[in-house]
Amino acid sequence: MTTPARSLGARVLLVGAALGAVLASKAAFAQAAPPAAHQDAAFDVMNLLAHHGLHDIDDESWNAYGQFTLIGSYKPPFHAGYTNAGQAPLKPGQPPTGMSLLPDSEGSFTASFTLFFGLRLWKGAEGYLVPEVIGERP
Repeated sequence: MTTPARSLGARVLLVGAALGAVLASKAAFAQAAPPAAHQDAAFDVMNLLAHHGLHDIDDESWNAYGQFTLIGSYKPPFHAGYTNAGQAPLKPGQPPTGMSLLPDSEGSFTASFTLFFGLRLWKGAEGYLVPEVIGERP
């Protein structure tokens, strides 16, 4: 059983610890840095073309890059006695009407494929075309 004095003491201790953490912290500042040079060891189409003498990587008038990203998630089955609570019992294959998690296993993914095409239009001006395809299973 918690007494009012013990509860007040715990609150004072918690507030004191939080205040101490705030006062002990220092301000952080971001530092601007120039972009890093292109890595010769990186595997990409532009490096491959440059190594075969077909592209000047140090003075690009055009470039093309791509990226593929896949993120997946899985939830194993578990017992959830609260699923569809307060509603009629579910029949096999019937989706629940409540907002709770399903007790069945669930898997989902999000995938994206992006291409980057760049072209120097004139000194100081560049144009980019960046098509992207996104797929998902919620």
